[in-house]
Amino acid sequence: MSEMTTTERTKAVLQTIAEKSKVLYQRAYRALTFDKSVYSEVKDDPEATIPSALMPFLIEIAFLLIVGIATIPLWLMYGSGAQIQGNITPAQWAAGIGIAISASVVFFFGTYVVWVLSQFLIARFAGVKEIEIMQVLRSSALAFVPLFFAPFVVVATMYVAVAGADIAAVVITLIGGGAIFVLVAINTIIAFREITGVTSGVSIMSNVFALVLASILGTVMAVTYGFTLAGIAWLAMA
Repeated sequence: MSEMTTTERTKAVLQTIAEKSKVLYQRAYRALTFDKSVYSEVKDDPEATIPSALMPFLIEIAFLLIVGIATIPLWLMYGSGAQIQGNITPAQWAAGIGIAISASVVFFFGTYVVWVLSQFLIARFAGVKEIEIMQVLRSSALAFVPLFFAPFVVVATMYVAVAGADIAAVVITLIGGGAIFVLVAINTIIAFREITGVTSGVSIMSNVFALVLASILGTVMAVTYGFTLAGIAWLAMA
């Protein structure tokens, strides 16, 4: 049997990627529609580890792309002159955006890792000895799917705030952010229950504890990161 040519190998790789992407999309959609069977499915599917691990990256990339593209008109309107509103120069604004983006990346992935570890440790503490951390990672990745809506809330808030409607911006943030939080909370409760076999009540308490733990560690991480960037930000804005 002759070896595959470079073109054939490339086509095979692309086909595999397309098939796995389709499966990932279908599972993400099922998670978004509260299909509890998807969590048991990914729990027992080792091949879902890498695609599921990519989910946080896809969420962050979508966030940066959507918010970044939406920022361009604001840059053209307010950043083309010598100064922007509030006596902030374009260079200072660019530095601020860069810091905000890097903080977003570090905070999001750091919090996600802390969340997965928290869920894993709580499951073990609850007596689920057979649970594996990769199973928790796969289920948590799908539970976080509602975060794909976050950039749209940020963009809407940003444009409304620029228009001077501060109260409306706060309302959009509270309603949009609250809705996303509720969707993620419901998904994480379902996911933890399905992969561990605990009751809904235990799953709720476990997720609350994990949220508290992740919030504490995430806050410590954010503060540490903030102090680390404080000098850079001060120099950039000076």
